[in-house]
Parts: sequence; structure tokens; C-alpha cells
Amino acid sequence: MSQYTNPDKIRPSCACKHHQYLYNNWPLRDVWIDVSDCMKQCMYCGSDLKLPNKLREHLTRSHKDRNLVIRKRKPGPSCERDPRYGKLQTEPHGDGTDRSNLAACDNIETILQSIQESFSICFKGPQRTSLCSLAGIPPSVRSRWQSSTVSIPVLLPSSKCWIDHAPSLDELMEDTIQIISNSTETRRGSESTFKTNFQGEADDSITPSSVISQLVKPRCDKAAAFLTGLRLPTVKKRGFRCPDDLCMIVEPMEESNEQVNLTPRYSFVDLHIDYGADGVSSPIEDCVKVWFMYPPTEKNLAAMKGLEGQRGKLARLQHDLEAGIVVRTTSEHALYIPAGCIHATFTLQGGFLVANDFTTSQSIKALSAYITSGLDGTLSSTAREDCFFLFKRCLDVCLTHKQLIPAIKACLSAGPQLAMWADSNPDWRTDMQRLWEQNKLCLDQITTGDDLFTCPCNQQSADMVFSDHFASSHLPFLVSTPEQRARKRRRCGPQ
Repeated sequence: MSQYTNPDKIRPSCACKHHQYLYNNWPLRDVWIDVSDCMKQCMYCGSDLKLPNKLREHLTRSHKDRNLVIRKRKPGPSCERDPRYGKLQTEPHGDGTDRSNLAACDNIETILQSIQESFSICFKGPQRTSLCSLAGIPPSVRSRWQSSTVSIPVLLPSSKCWIDHAPSLDELMEDTIQIISNSTETRRGSESTFKTNFQGEADDSITPSSVISQLVKPRCDKAAAFLTGLRLPTVKKRGFRCPDDLCMIVEPMEESNEQVNLTPRYSFVDLHIDYGADGVSSPIEDCVKVWFMYPPTEKNLAAMKGLEGQRGKLARLQHDLEAGIVVRTTSEHALYIPAGCIHATFTLQGGFLVANDFTTSQSIKALSAYITSGLDGTLSSTAREDCFFLFKRCLDVCLTHKQLIPAIKACLSAGPQLAMWADSNPDWRTDMQRLWEQNKLCLDQITTGDDLFTCPCNQQSADMVFSDHFASSHLPFLVSTPEQRARKRRRCGPQ
């Protein structure tokens, strides 16, 4: 049988060498397709249509039985357009969330091949076979995520993130150009303003205009630059929020730090942790991202600690990290990244990414593990302050929602680190003391089964209530000592 008469054979639709891997796993049916300008031959029957518009018409008219949706490509700044597709299907999920049409080319081999083609990072050996997609998470991987953080990562429909509707590429570009033109060197030094990044590190020597130029002409020589921390008025106006579907898994609280990243094709952000905060991220229009995500298990955090301050973490740690999940996201997706998640990001198609941070009543466990690992020591002084402020905020949310045992275990685990921070940050210490004092009565009413809760340290005496034991044995650093009060008087001078 000729290859052009075999209905089950996929033919390359273009001659581009860097696109050939896409056709290795191209679905036979039930798929949406973005026809790029280089595609001229039908991948199903082999017909040569000469023009991409003719191919779109042919697929629509001649292959109705395959249940194809041929999407119209939107104009954008990049002259390079990759073929794109995604399965049309509804997969059952135990959390009750309907994620129809969200499995966008999540075949692991296809994704890894695209990373190797575009970024020259090769995954070999056991690590290649141990990585999984969101659609096929083994019980052992799920268990490691659920025991170390809030949940596994979750893919949600991006349309439900916007109070109005998603902004257009043109609107975001206009905002970005305006902000860049108004920026000064002084403002750019602030944590609250955008940063230019080169090879994954903040670099003020890179001009923001050169990042915009890379949207038009991407650099594939490991010299891609990108912008992070943009605060764009259009995003604020349209209202980017955590989608209601996320409440089926966890309740997001205190949403904050809404920001936008401008990432040309070939941008890469190496393995990192966002201070232990939860987050939702969504690409805009043609932007396509691949995420490598790992849970904050003790093994994974130790591996990250071993390479603190060094580059090439993903390439060097790929054989040491456990329970990895890989997912490809487009503008149809909003990705929930749970607290403490170790992740790296590859940009396959340039554009904007909108992100929002928040916390939950369950996030304190991952943040405690992050602080206990010592990884906070690599942060800048301002970022470290943000990290311990986030711990205090997580504790407040935890206690407010009567998640007392997780709060207790988090403070027990990170006790030495919290004590050192409290010693030099009296205002933080006072706020922490107030939170525990407000919940003193509740602490003595915690039960496990039919019995009152006793401290996991196994040192609580029978004649002492838990709150007194906890305060005296595990939170003494929250009580201001005479020496600390004397230091405060010396700092403040005579009253």
C-alpha cells in the first residue's frame, strides 16, 4: 500500500527540519489544528495544496470524518509560526473539574524532542522515562506531591481567569512600550518594577527595547533576553483572577503580585522556587510554554541546595530530582503552580505570560520546608524579608481557618530558622506572637480522635496544657527577653 493511500499514516505537512518531530505524534482525529505558513501538504492524505489557506480549506471539507477544528491564526509580532495542535477530548478528573480541550500536545516524547531541538538540552536515561504528563500521573508521583505541598499542578481553562476578557497582544505591547519609555534607572532598581533578564539572570545591561526586538527576530544562540515583573494597566483593567474551578482543589486567598512577563522565543528560566507562594500563570495569544515541575520533597530541596548560586540546574539535576511533571501550555490554559514547586520554563513561541500569586490554608507546609532547607539564604535581603512575611501571612490564613495542626508542625519544623529571624526582626516577632496568642484557647481544644492533641515532640508533660508547652518549649523566641529589649533601646535611643 502506498503511503498516500494509507489512512493511518501521518505525512509531514512542511519541509522544515525543526518541525518534523511534531508529525511523529500527530493525532489521526479529534484534534484542533493551527496551520502555519510553512504547511502546504495534507498530513492525512498527502495532497499538495501549494498554499496554507488551501490546506485549511482542504482539511475542513475533505476530512470532516476526523472531527477536526481548523483554527484561524492570529497575527503577532513573530515572523516564525509553528504548527500547533491539541486533542479535542474531555478527560475525567477526580477533582470534578471539567478540562475539555486542554490536553494540548502533552505527549512527553514530543515535548522533550521540541526542547532538544530548540534548546539543545537532552534528557536521557531513567529521567526521560520517569517524567510524566498531567494526563498520566502515577500514584507514586501523585503521593510525593500531595505529601510535600498543596496539590499536584492543575491545568485550568484560561477564559475563566478574566473578569472581562483576555487582553490582546497589541494592548499589552502598547502598555509595555509606555512603561519602558517612562522607566528610569532608579525605578528599575526597585523590587516592584520590571527587570531585564539574560540567560535566566537579572541583567540591567540589557536594554528593554532589545527584548522587544527579539519577539520579531528570536535568538536561538542561548542569548535570549526577557522582561519580568511588568505591571500593565490593561491586565489590571481586565481583571486576572484565580478561576473558580481551582476551588475544587484548593481555596485561593489573598491574591497579590499580579505581573506580566515578556518572553521571546528561546527564553529559558532555570529551576527555581517562587519563595513558596502558590500561583496561576496563563500565556497570552500565541505564546507557548513548556514547564518542568518537581515537588518540594526533602530529596529535591537538598538537590537544589547543593547547587545554590549555580547555573544549569535542570541539566545537572535531571537524574537526581524525583516525581517530575512536564506540561505544555498555550493561551487556552491557566496553570496552577502549588506552593514550593520547583520549576523551570521554556518558551517555544514568544509572547506575554500573566501571573498571579496567592496563598492557601495548606501552603504553610511547603513554605516551612523551603525555609528549613536553607534555600532562603540565597535570596536578596529584600526577597528574604518577603519570604518570612509570606510565612507570617500563611500562618495567619492557616490559624484563621483552624488548620491548627499544619500550623504547629510548620513552626516545629522551621523552629531554628524562625528563631534566628525573630531575633533580628522584632516587629515580625511581635506579629507572630500576637497570632499565636489569639489562638491560645483553640490550641488547647485540638483533638485527634477521642483524645486531646499532644505535641509531636513527645516531650509534653501530662500536667501541662498544649498551649503552654508549645509556647515555652518551641516558641520561646517570640517572647522578648531583657537583652532584646535593651538592644531595641540602644537602636531607638532615649524615649
